[in-house]
Parts: sequence; structure tokens; C-alpha cells
Amino acid sequence: MNPRAPAAGADGPDPLPRVAAFERMAFGMFVHWGLYSQWGQGEWVKHMYGIGTDDYMQRMADFRAEDFSGRDLAQVAKRAGMKYVTLTSRHHDGFSLYDTRGLSPYDVTHTPAKRDLIADFTEGCRAEGIVPMLYCTTLDWTDPRFDSDWDGYQQYLRDSVELLCTRYGRIGGFWFDGNWSRKDADWQEDRLYGLIREHQPEAMIINNTGIGQGGALGHAEIDSTTFERGRPEPVDRTGWPKHVAGEMCHTFNYHWGIATKDFNYLSPAHVIEEFCRCRRAGANLLMNVGPTASGRVPDYEAAALARVGDWISQIGTDAAVRRACRGVRVGAGHHR
Repeated sequence: MNPRAPAAGADGPDPLPRVAAFERMAFGMFVHWGLYSQWGQGEWVKHMYGIGTDDYMQRMADFRAEDFSGRDLAQVAKRAGMKYVTLTSRHHDGFSLYDTRGLSPYDVTHTPAKRDLIADFTEGCRAEGIVPMLYCTTLDWTDPRFDSDWDGYQQYLRDSVELLCTRYGRIGGFWFDGNWSRKDADWQEDRLYGLIREHQPEAMIINNTGIGQGGALGHAEIDSTTFERGRPEPVDRTGWPKHVAGEMCHTFNYHWGIATKDFNYLSPAHVIEEFCRCRRAGANLLMNVGPTASGRVPDYEAAALARVGDWISQIGTDAAVRRACRGVRVGAGHHR
């Protein structure tokens, strides 16, 4: 199989309805927000600075989420012309934005926020007609079972995903990230994806292949290839056993979680160019924002996305966007 991004209209199997619906959505918002946002130094702060788990989790006492609103997020996305939002339910630091029902002591119910933020998020998205999707880490820097009890850790991961499948209504997709950390490990994907198909049969299943592995195909249940800060190109699907979509995830600066000293922001024009590049290849663009420690979308990202939304609204339908994108020059410069 050719491991490049699927091309719109290329020969090959017809897409399943969930995959076709995903491709029509075209443009989504990625939201990296969690305990790491308290530092304002990106989502890898625990790992990059070698912060011990006990010291790191002390910052749960400062996690109030006073400005977090799923509906506000959905409104920013809607203004930008986006159709779905993918929020980090738990990142590699092991802190969850939902009630883990005793699976972990490191969740939002043990903070001053005292509310299930995934419930807030999913309800807010639906109120605005935006499809909620959930990022789920498979890599965990905090849970000792990740290093000492692999089967036990995989069960914990499945139990966590089952909560997300059963407690928040219909979820548009599950976006996994972390298998690249142990390329030769048995991630027990049959059992994990089977669980999702049991409870959320129409959900997209995506598993990030990581930087440098853009477009790589994986498990048979995967519905979309990924391009982390990479540029998809069209490909002929002839001979593929299944129609697999493509999605490029990108962020406004060098970090996914908020980094208050990182001012290397993309312009609205650059975002439009990247969006056009994706649509030419038949792929989606998942554009990231990193909310503040309190949970608010920063002013620059909100304003920049609004300008992108103005362009999309002027063009009209996705078919018209694709036609318009043929005439948009994608710049050679790329700050990645």
C-alpha cells in the first residue's frame, strides 16, 4: 500500500459513512489543555524538565478551570468554519479532564474545579452543532504500570476509554497518541478498538503515527492516517482494502499546550494555505490551540481563526473551497 494521504476522488473502495462524514467536515480544532497549562511552557513540561510526579501533581491544587467552557470552545471553532473539536481528555502527564471513577487519583474531580470537564465539553459542542472528539494518550509518564505491568496498563487504558465511550453520549472520534513511544510493543489494539466499536460504532478511530511517519497506515480499524505537522499529498487508493481518510494536525507556534514565551505564531494567511494544501490532497486540517491555565482560548488564536473563518465563509461550500484552493499559492516557508 502507498502510505501517503488519500486523494479526493481517487479510485479505490468507497468510504464508510463515518469516514465520508469526517472528510466532509474538512476543518477541525485541536485543543491541548491540561495540568501542564499551569506552567505555560508547553504540554511536555513534566518530561522536559524532569519534574517528579509528586511535585508535578501538587499543581492540581491550582487547577480551577474557571474560564473553561465547552460551549465557548465550540463557538470559537464555529466562527472559524470548523466542524469538529478534538480535546485532550488525558495527555502523557497522566492527568485526566474527566471523572475516572477511581481508576486514577490524577483527575479533575480531585482539583478545585470539581466538575467533569469532558461532560462540559461534549455538551457545549453539541449545543453549537459541533462534533466532539477526544484525544486519548497511550503513553503515560505517571502510571508505574506503563513500565512494570504492561498488561495491567493496557487494561487501565481500556477501562479509561470505556468510560469515555459510555458516559458522554455520541463521540465523533477517538484520537490516540503515544504508540510511537514503543514501536515494537503489543499495544493490544484489537481489544481497544473492539471496545470502541462495541460502544461507539460510528466513531472515527485515529492513531497518530508521529512526526516523520505521516500517512503511514496501521491497524485495520484505523479510519484516518495522520500527518503531525507534515504536508499530505494525493495518492491513488487502488488496491486498498479500505478507504482511509487523512488528517494533518498543526499548531500556531512551536508548542501544542500554551507556551507564554513562544511568539512564533502562524498568520491567518498561513493557516489558510495549510488548509488549502490539505484539501487539495483530500485531507482534513486539525488546527491546534492551547488555552490558558484557566481554560480560555488566547486572544491571538481566537482572532486569527476568526479571519480564517471569514475566508471560508466567503468561499462557501467545501466543494467551492477545494476549487478555490487550487488557486492559492502555498508558501515554501514553513516554521516547522
